[in-house]
Amino acid sequence: MTLSASLKTTVDAVFDDVVTQLASVQATYKISHGKYWQGIVCTATTPADGNSVSSDLTVKPSDQAEDWSDIN
Repeated sequence: MTLSASLKTTVDAVFDDVVTQLASVQATYKISHGKYWQGIVCTATTPADGNSVSSDLTVKPSDQAEDWSDIN
């Protein structure tokens, strides 16, 4: 399925914004912790067909104290 030009433009803009925000958050985290933050899968079910699924933002790697709620 081909995206319309306007939808593609909107999706590209949202994606670019997320990448910019992520780069900023990672740079700040690296300054404070000496390494980049690592997140792990936080949904028990993979979203499909546009459905929303709940996320567990308390999951974290075994070698990291911070979870998803600490990165924002």
